[in-house]
Amino acid sequence: MASRKTERLLNLVFCLLAARRYVTRDQIQASLEGYAGLSQAAFLRTFERDKDELRGLGVPIETGPSDPLSDEADGYRIRREAFELPPLSLSVAESTLVGLAATVWREAALEPAAAGAVAKLKAGGVDVNVERAVALAPSLPTREPAFAVIWQAWISRRPVRFEYHGRARLVEPWRLVLRRGAWYVVGLEAGVGGRVFRLSRITGQPVLDDRAGPFAPVTEADLALVGAGLDDPDPTASARLALRPDGAGALRRRGRPVAGWAPEGYRLYQVPYTREDEIVAEACAAGADVLVLDPPELRHLVLERLRQVAGSQAVGHG
Repeated sequence: MASRKTERLLNLVFCLLAARRYVTRDQIQASLEGYAGLSQAAFLRTFERDKDELRGLGVPIETGPSDPLSDEADGYRIRREAFELPPLSLSVAESTLVGLAATVWREAALEPAAAGAVAKLKAGGVDVNVERAVALAPSLPTREPAFAVIWQAWISRRPVRFEYHGRARLVEPWRLVLRRGAWYVVGLEAGVGGRVFRLSRITGQPVLDDRAGPFAPVTEADLALVGAGLDDPDPTASARLALRPDGAGALRRRGRPVAGWAPEGYRLYQVPYTREDEIVAEACAAGADVLVLDPPELRHLVLERLRQVAGSQAVGHG
């Protein structure tokens, strides 16, 4: 039933778009399969519902006289210039951001929606360059099995059940956060209070809990209080990095310039960090904008990660 209705609505849009002049209801009923065979009363009810639904979706259906010599507004049409979207153009930076966003959502298990959005933009003549975002791939999260259900629970404000560190949890997901290359859900655990959970540590598949209905919207103050658990702990180590002046912004802001040798086009920074895996991911994401000089162990880990990424891309294009 739904597919027949969708087909009927699309046929009505195509008919009114193609019309050079206003089309009467009789002509619409006679020419569109979705209306043929209906009684006059049934057709009028169906046509009025369809017309209202299309207008509710933003389709600009106009009324006017089907006879140029008459003033009777007995016809309908859609002006192409009112219906079509204006040309869409993106700068190189905007195109890269769209490509990066598509890469993030693909890795986060929303590939069909991301791919569809990119395909529509490309069909409209927009140059969405996903390949430019490949250099950022090391810092993006891998596919999270729990992501799709947690995402659905978050946008619908429904509690979700999952197992975490060996215990069953019932959580109101207040916000999804991508931090330091990993997805976290900030929320209220039943009987415990505000908590932060890392999605990669969820065991099994989460399940939506519909028994209580949607929970109330959360205040920014509550979010800030619970989300403080995502703040970085005090650094335990530091690295000497050569950074380009216009790149690796997060590393530059966290570090401080120091005296010493750096390759041409770079400046030497001392950058504190807490977790080795996180600064490795940041350095890899920055690509050629960062060179790890010290400690040697960190430089080795970054080189190994970049070799792995390069190897996997070579296999994928082979």
